[in-house]
Amino acid sequence: MGVLLLAGCTGKEVLVTKEVNLSLKIEEVKGTKVIITITSDNPDAYYSYCLWHDMNVSESVLLEYLTTVAEEDYNIKKEKGALKLASFVDLNCYRGSRTLRATGLMPDMDYKVVVFQLNPTTHEPIGKILSEIIHTKPVDRTPMDIAFSFEGKTITVVPSDQNRTYYWEYDNEQVIYDNFNWPFGWYYSIMDMYEQYGFMNNLLSKGTEVYDASWDHFEEGEVCVIVAAAYENGEITSDYVEVPFIYRNGSFAPYGQDAPDQ
Repeated sequence: MGVLLLAGCTGKEVLVTKEVNLSLKIEEVKGTKVIITITSDNPDAYYSYCLWHDMNVSESVLLEYLTTVAEEDYNIKKEKGALKLASFVDLNCYRGSRTLRATGLMPDMDYKVVVFQLNPTTHEPIGKILSEIIHTKPVDRTPMDIAFSFEGKTITVVPSDQNRTYYWEYDNEQVIYDNFNWPFGWYYSIMDMYEQYGFMNNLLSKGTEVYDASWDHFEEGEVCVIVAAAYENGEITSDYVEVPFIYRNGSFAPYGQDAPDQ
């Protein structure tokens, strides 16, 4: 399975159909992330990139597959009215020199980073395809249970190892599924955002923690999901724990159980 990493770009409509000079630099490789810089000598040229772990697939076959999938996805969204002014290249390409962050990778695995210029009219690759093989770093995962209990609007968090750092977060269940499809995808994205802003180390917990949510607003019957995992040296280092809970009658309770009457 490959990882297709595409993003939109906006600006004046300039159709560059001749080859431009692109360069690729690997800035940092971690267990589940890689940071790359792509430099273009023409700020109007469209290009994209992907990470692929099957080394036996040729680059030409890979790009044909990726562009076909991207076109099918674009056409489906267009038919459903999800796109208004965005063109195919707006949705699937970059322009100008960029430092980009690829996430959600598997640790300790070879990936091929592929960068290619795209014809904005035919959606075919133009010129030389850049590629470089990277190997993501191993991540040692050690089991750690994280238990949650509720009393009123207080959440108590108890890790099985009081000496390890961990991160926990919660949000409305419907919001999570509407925007991220599943709780771990939301959790990973939140942590990645905090890492980019340099906040992550200040948000970690260690040992038992008691959180008073009395200042947070909840609707009657609202269902939320807590996700937690050990987090050490910039990586998730345990299996994650997912706990749904409900707000009812002024109190929290595990989802499916009634909160005490008030």
